[in-house]
Amino acid sequence: MDQKKDKKPSKAILVLSSIIGVGLCVLIVIQFYYISWNFSPSLPYTMFVVEKRGLPQKGGFVVFNFPGKQFYNPKDRFVKKVVGVPGDRVEVRGREVFLNGESVAVAKEKSVKGIPLAQLNFNGVIPEGKLFVLGMTKDSYDSRYEDVGLVDQNRIIWTGHPVF
Repeated sequence: MDQKKDKKPSKAILVLSSIIGVGLCVLIVIQFYYISWNFSPSLPYTMFVVEKRGLPQKGGFVVFNFPGKQFYNPKDRFVKKVVGVPGDRVEVRGREVFLNGESVAVAKEKSVKGIPLAQLNFNGVIPEGKLFVLGMTKDSYDSRYEDVGLVDQNRIIWTGHPVF
């Protein structure tokens, strides 16, 4: 009497297959996403899932190289919220910045270290290829200031999605 053996894959093969499957998924995901940490007080979020593709949208977050000369190294990366897109109207009255007639921020005269800050010198419609970005605290260094100004979309490295 022949007994047919039950042909079940061994646990080692199942584990190895699972590891390979997860590894392939990770390799595919890291082509487009990665985790970034924010320790700056300018945003209330600590962790972001950063997307290496995609276009910035109003209300979303962008990662870009610092464009200015003051405070930061040009290789430093900034994470800011997009509040103004092409077609929106920016108006600076005194040190207050308005977007489409609504007050969105006030530019400080000096940094937290007492260094004078040149405010944005722009009034008009945001042109194609530019964004107005803000941090989420009064001390954030963002589009309110001339050194950052309107950010060229070609400077955008990634878009970000806050996790916590």
